[in-house]
Amino acid sequence: MSLAANLTASSFGVGQMKTLIDRTLPRWRDFDNKEFYFIISSAEDDPRIQMRTLECFRGFLDCLNSPIEKGVIFATGIYEKGEVRAKPCFSDAYRMG
Repeated sequence: MSLAANLTASSFGVGQMKTLIDRTLPRWRDFDNKEFYFIISSAEDDPRIQMRTLECFRGFLDCLNSPIEKGVIFATGIYEKGEVRAKPCFSDAYRMG
């Protein structure tokens, strides 16, 4: 089972995190000892904003039993469709699986 979220750092907020928690609550035991990968994408280049988003997801993992964070990719400065293919984060995501 994988949990994937592609949320822009500037729009991620309490409402979206509550929705994530509400939708996973019925099956929260299914997340025991699972591996998690985070891809945080945004047009913004300021690393503080991406870190804020990552910390929200890490807070969610703190509520689970023995989660395993396997990797984090920051896909920043992405404005146009397909632009990500020329960025290092694209090949990083491919290597992570």
